[in-house]
Amino acid sequence: MLGAHQSRNVALALAAFDVLAEEFGFRSPPDDVLSRLQIPGRLEVIQREPIVVLLDVAHNEPSASALAEFAQTVTKGAGPRVLVFAASRDKNWPAMLSRLVGEFDFVVATQYRRNPRATPVGQLRDRLTSIGVSPIVTAEPAEALSAALKLVAANHAGLICIAGSFFLASEMRPLLLQWAAKGRIE
Repeated sequence: MLGAHQSRNVALALAAFDVLAEEFGFRSPPDDVLSRLQIPGRLEVIQREPIVVLLDVAHNEPSASALAEFAQTVTKGAGPRVLVFAASRDKNWPAMLSRLVGEFDFVVATQYRRNPRATPVGQLRDRLTSIGVSPIVTAEPAEALSAALKLVAANHAGLICIAGSFFLASEMRPLLLQWAAKGRIE
């Protein structure tokens, strides 16, 4: 699993397991369990080249900070870096955006379609504009991905990061995997 924060998460999980094992007699997990551990949508690299496509379920300030930290290590100087963002209106999405936008050259604001908790795309646009970002805005996630691809297509390199919500990740992941299965996402 990618990201420095995952080491802390694994250490905490192992410590909790040790307590449960001692209190309730749980058996130790197989030695290779950590090497097989995956969390779809959590710093999930859908494609590595020519364009890095990263899907992350970052949905609060700590996870946005972890994503921003990780994004600093990906493709700096190798083409445009594009954030596709949608969030639930009951989350502190303004703080998430403030933490993330500095790591990206472009922001595409969207909203997910299958959950009524989505922040309206107009509110995302207004917040981004107020902090000096001129976003591309579309209410359709598939159109947001197409817009992101257009921004990196000329360079045939760069980063597209889709983040802000489990709901966005659940709508975008099948589309991303379908596109990747047809060949490279370009």
